[in-house]
Amino acid sequence: MNTTRWWRVLMIPALTAALAACGNQGGPAADSGGTPAAGDPGQPPADSSLVPMIASGTVRAPATTAASAATPAAKTTPEGRRRTVLLAEAVKAVPFTLLEPTDLPKGADRGSAVHLIEPYEGQAADHLPAVRMIYDLEGGGSLILLQSPARGLTSDTREITEINGHRVYIHRKPGQFIINWEQDGVQLELRATGIRREALDRIIESMAPLGSKPVTSSDDAAGGTDGTAAAPAGGAATATGATTP
Repeated sequence: MNTTRWWRVLMIPALTAALAACGNQGGPAADSGGTPAAGDPGQPPADSSLVPMIASGTVRAPATTAASAATPAAKTTPEGRRRTVLLAEAVKAVPFTLLEPTDLPKGADRGSAVHLIEPYEGQAADHLPAVRMIYDLEGGGSLILLQSPARGLTSDTREITEINGHRVYIHRKPGQFIINWEQDGVQLELRATGIRREALDRIIESMAPLGSKPVTSSDDAAGGTDGTAAAPAGGAATATGATTP
């Protein structure tokens, strides 16, 4: 009888220890701060890419946020690293004052697109940073104005004129005019389709620091899509863009 009682007394501590060990197998011990230890199956990992689902549990979010998805990724091109940006960002990114045409064809979209072109890593480029401003024209055609730091300009074109005291080089290609000049410390290249040659002169004459003058529209700018001047009323276009009565 006494032997059985002492055996029971001795077994109580052993059973208590075994029960405690079984209770601890439900998960790792909490740390001193009361936070479940890493690997606790009852808690999601500390991963910022996990977001709550509406019902329960978690779902892995996309790698990009809404803000980054709204901004197109930069594209590396032979001319440099190009990004589509807001005009305000382009203004801050260049060491010169951006210019804009203040006489535009009627219906020209001033907000079509703005590209900021910067050097990519290891690129040595005195033509950068640069800004490309794109104007879509009503009824087709476009104006693409590229602005970069002035660095001297020469050309082998035979069509050269002077506008507002600036030497302007005019290249004609099928369906397109390409016009180059320097003004106020800026080198400019204007590519135009769907617009009259004489309208291009007005556009160049109207160039002014961005936002310094109101922008007006002209109704007679359309035409000249073949890279030659469209003849005004009462005249015929010549091969050089001049008109005869």
